[in-house]
Amino acid sequence: MQSRETFDMLVRRLTVTLEPDHGLAEARSLALLVVRYVTRLSQAALLHDAHEPFPKELLPKVNNILRQLKKRIPVQYVLGETEFYGCRIRVSPAVLIPRPETEELVNELLHKAGKETVPFRILDVGTGSGCIAVALAKELSKAEIYASDVSEESLQLARENAKENRAKVHFFREDVLNPGHRTGVTYRYIVSNPPYVPESEKKIMQPEVVYHEPPGALFVPDDDPLLFYRAILEYAYNHMEKGGWVLVETHERFAERVKDLFEVYGMKEVEVKTDINGKERFVGGRR
Repeated sequence: MQSRETFDMLVRRLTVTLEPDHGLAEARSLALLVVRYVTRLSQAALLHDAHEPFPKELLPKVNNILRQLKKRIPVQYVLGETEFYGCRIRVSPAVLIPRPETEELVNELLHKAGKETVPFRILDVGTGSGCIAVALAKELSKAEIYASDVSEESLQLARENAKENRAKVHFFREDVLNPGHRTGVTYRYIVSNPPYVPESEKKIMQPEVVYHEPPGALFVPDDDPLLFYRAILEYAYNHMEKGGWVLVETHERFAERVKDLFEVYGMKEVEVKTDINGKERFVGGRR
């Protein structure tokens, strides 16, 4: 009689299957993530049950996920969710998958906004899944959070994420490249992780990104990579309180150019910050 596959054996099987596409370390991380997702076990519980038989009724679900991963579909889209700043965020191919670097952008804003003593407003431009807005709403009790996006499909998902995380966010549809005239609303902070990857970099990127994530949330023309930063600064000029801050994520190649652009628009105390990998990733400035 053939013995049942244990949790540990399943993790090893998934790792071996995924290793050719992802390398050993990432393959094992994916394997553990899939098993935890299907069983809803914590990492500690999974280690504790390593030599226990894996529930055979869950194997079809695991194998279905594995088939999709072998097609190079991002695991976050396969599972329909990811974690961002301690929040469970639903994702779909309509929105960009939240990255760890963007959690650092949230940290940068919290460092500044955490010092506020009176109520204030924050706008997240190009909110996508709503991850930034939701995280800020959970962390800043004095802030009134607004979030915009050009895509109604993205906004619907963002609203669901705010509801599931019990975060109060005011969502509205707007194209920052062609904004309407919202009168009477000004913001103390404007934050954004806009598209900033040049089209020419597609050829060196992973297929999970190029073929599955929304290109409109990622790519910009090679001849105009600062397109969205100009638009955000124009928007800030008309919708920001005096003394307010604009904070953005950017491409490591363009951080100094974005800094120069901030200064052209009259921003003060302009600074470039590096991410956890030492890459120039964030630019901020005060109006």
